[in-house]
Formats: sequence, C-alpha cells, structure tokens
Amino acid sequence: MNINSNQSSKLAEIGAQLKQTRELKLMSLHQVTAKTLIPERHLRAIEEGNLDSLPEPIYIQGFIRKYGNAVGLDGLAEDFPLSTDPAPKNWSGS
Repeated sequence: MNINSNQSSKLAEIGAQLKQTRELKLMSLHQVTAKTLIPERHLRAIEEGNLDSLPEPIYIQGFIRKYGNAVGLDGLAEDFPLSTDPAPKNWSGS
C-alpha cells in the first residue's frame, strides 16, 4: 500500500468518525462551517474520504484539527499522514 492510498483510507476513517460525532451532537455541516470557517464542500469531502476534492495534505490536517475541535474530538489530525514520499531523502554530504 503506498502512502497516497494510506492517506485515502485514513481520511475515510477520520471522516466517518467526524461525521458520526457531528450527527450525534445534532450539528449540521452548515453549523460546523460557521464555527470553523472551513468551506462546506471541504467538510463534506473529508466526511466522504474524498482526497481528490481537497487541497494539500498539510491543509487537510489543519481542517481535520479544526473540525475535530468543533465537534469535541481532539487529536485526530495527528493520525492523518502528511507525506506522500515513500521514504525521507538523505541529504548528508551535499
């Protein structure tokens, strides 16, 4: 499994948690948008695990953090992998 598919599956998992928590708290996407200032289309893409409709991973992680805080789920953002590189590059000796 490469990192990009890992990002997709992790986003789907996190998005499902966020959606479930939001619905349990009887919050609409519109309410979360008002609280976080994240566009509703991005919140929906997170809930659906739709990586292609979202910006770069660092922004997705920030969106997840703000969304999580808005519905009372802390720490989810750290579960989302940022890197799409298979391995870090070694720059020693350059």
